[in-house]
Amino acid sequence: MEFKFPESSIVNNPHKIEGPMEEAKKSFYEFAKSKVKYLSRDEIKKWHKETSGRDGYETTASYIISFNTEEGGFEKWINNLEIMVNRDIFSLNGKDFSDIIPFVLEHDIYEAWLHAKKGAASSLDVDKKHMLARRREFLLAAEQGLEDKFFEFMMAVAPGDEAEFRYALEYAKKKKKS
Repeated sequence: MEFKFPESSIVNNPHKIEGPMEEAKKSFYEFAKSKVKYLSRDEIKKWHKETSGRDGYETTASYIISFNTEEGGFEKWINNLEIMVNRDIFSLNGKDFSDIIPFVLEHDIYEAWLHAKKGAASSLDVDKKHMLARRREFLLAAEQGLEDKFFEFMMAVAPGDEAEFRYALEYAKKKKKS
């Protein structure tokens, strides 16, 4: 899918990903958190229409990213990054799910990191990166004791992905026990 990068996603001084992996990841995370915007339900639908042409498309959160790699592939620069969170979707049927926003946000930051980073994960296909990000968000929810509430929320917003959510939930519960 071809994305149109909005001006708000342009990184005026491209963010360089370099150094030892932990330092590069920490730097990327700090940078990515500075690029998060909270939108209303209508605003996120408009954002999707403008960036990808999908009309009426609503998500919990979304991101777009572009980067350059120097010749030889040793350094990367982030040229565009934008992470959008749908602030309205975290209230469902009178229940407040705002305490799980950090897990949804982590999913998109981590998935963007997997796209941008150097090394083995950069060669994973999009579906595998998404799966790893899904597991990570459930692990973080489990660390906070919110894995069941997170599962409830995810099932309410995307019931068609039940198998994916159940697998991630069971994975998180097993990791939590060990």
